[in-house]
Amino acid sequence: MWVVGILAVLWNAGGAFDFAATVTHWEPYMKNFTAEQLDFFYTFPMWQYIIWGFATWGAFIGSILLLTRSKLAFWAFAVSLACTLISMAYSLTLTDAPEGTSNPVFTAAVILIAIFLFAYSLWLTRRGILR
Repeated sequence: MWVVGILAVLWNAGGAFDFAATVTHWEPYMKNFTAEQLDFFYTFPMWQYIIWGFATWGAFIGSILLLTRSKLAFWAFAVSLACTLISMAYSLTLTDAPEGTSNPVFTAAVILIAIFLFAYSLWLTRRGILR
């Protein structure tokens, strides 16, 4: 459980950082994108930012809760998974996304990891490890 928990914290910290840097328009991070990509990111509808925030921060908080053996980790991962699926489904329907803003392999990895963490936390809860 510790290995999965630590890897989950590290992976999800990256997502939480990406979200925070994008929402705050943090220049040292955002300078890696083209003007077209920045315009695309900065014009997301508000609901997309909210869903994205719940997806990333829910997973990060869930990872920390997993390390503390709290069964609230399950609920954090459940919210994160639902929001991840909504966010990714919306992203996949966009036809005006600039080149370089979407990577199907990375998208699949994000979804698979979210499913794994949800299922893993459910399994740990049912075994009585998360309390």
